[in-house]
Amino acid sequence: MKKLSIYLSILLLGLITLPSCKDDLSDLPGMELQVTSTTTYEEKLKDLSLYMGEVLKDRDARRELFEFAKLEGNANDVEYSLKKLFDENVNPNARTRASAIVKAFRKGGENLRHSGEDFDVNELIDFINENEIGILAPYLAENFDPENLNELTISWWTQEREEAELENDPDWEGDTPGVVLKLNEAGHYIRYRTGTDGSADQMDEVIANDAYAMENPTIVFGSFGENLIVLPGDGGSVGGGGTSPSSIVRYPHQLGANCTNLRPNDIVRYVMPDFRITGNTRPYPWGNYMTIWAATMSAHPNQIVNDKKISRGDFNWKTNFAPVLLTSFNATNGNVQIGMSYKKSSYEVNQIVSVTSVNSKQEFTNSLNVTFKKNPSKLMFTQSWDRCAELNGNYLVNFGNGFRGPLAIHEFGLRRKNYKVQFTLAPQIVRFN
Repeated sequence: MKKLSIYLSILLLGLITLPSCKDDLSDLPGMELQVTSTTTYEEKLKDLSLYMGEVLKDRDARRELFEFAKLEGNANDVEYSLKKLFDENVNPNARTRASAIVKAFRKGGENLRHSGEDFDVNELIDFINENEIGILAPYLAENFDPENLNELTISWWTQEREEAELENDPDWEGDTPGVVLKLNEAGHYIRYRTGTDGSADQMDEVIANDAYAMENPTIVFGSFGENLIVLPGDGGSVGGGGTSPSSIVRYPHQLGANCTNLRPNDIVRYVMPDFRITGNTRPYPWGNYMTIWAATMSAHPNQIVNDKKISRGDFNWKTNFAPVLLTSFNATNGNVQIGMSYKKSSYEVNQIVSVTSVNSKQEFTNSLNVTFKKNPSKLMFTQSWDRCAELNGNYLVNFGNGFRGPLAIHEFGLRRKNYKVQFTLAPQIVRFN
């Protein structure tokens, strides 16, 4: 009988005899079920990850993996849903070509079965589908060439482990267990599982984190369902703000304009020219997915940016990360409310803010409560900006955070270490010739 059968028999025996410990755990109701369920999931995820390591020894499969970084919204990161990949069986960058990863996955299963191993590749596919397994690989495409790899670190992520670590340390930067596979060495997934010929002992076990993944090609597998894995056409930005060839766009101070001397045909826009984060919003291996709202009496609320991705470790300033916040910040609007959040499981944004209207003398006439909603997402801040104060030069005032050109930098905490989100805001006047 194959050693896999012995392995499974021992595992089954262990599961059958587990209830004999029930009396010892009687004061901890539900513990047995939780431990068994979590352990089973983690073992299956590790099995899948190790098998994917064998799959990615195929050169074409590895090339396809790196091509995921080119997908719209992925911000040059390798990120994709295995569930979607197996459902469609197409290369997402070449929709007319079958997936090389799926082909190598199934071919590996056939080879194992023909060699007499008790192995069913469809069980792994069912596990992928049931748990929405995906791939996250920050730094992989940016730092490495798929044609020149000699080894690959295969790692796995679980939400239970992340939550436990964050409970102990809210500023935990994140890491995942994994193993290093030599791409030019023959090896079979079954040998890794059963320890045949000592193969399991020969694997280099590692803990992958940001510093490690920057220097070593690393892929993380996990149930990233709440992230939805950004796909072509998903996420990104919405907004507008084109101008006519017969108009100019300037900041108020460039035109000598203020709240009281605008021309009748002037259009006031409100923009966010510069944006950056100074640290990652979530532990490794997650990217940063930002949402930005703007609300006035005439636009409430407008989700300007929806889960737009910033690659992990990218803390550079970005120009026009958000499109025009308000295409017409008209004179009846007393203020604009702006809110920001970042994607995070187990959190939900449901924040009520107040917007106002004014008359020609800038006297209050009405107010309205509007709600910013997002799930899953964690709120960073909401803040009101007064229209007249902005037109009168508030955007040029030093708030203690410095400037980007003439524009003052606003800063709010990410509620994680001392990391910040920083940006500039300013009114622009569209003036027709």
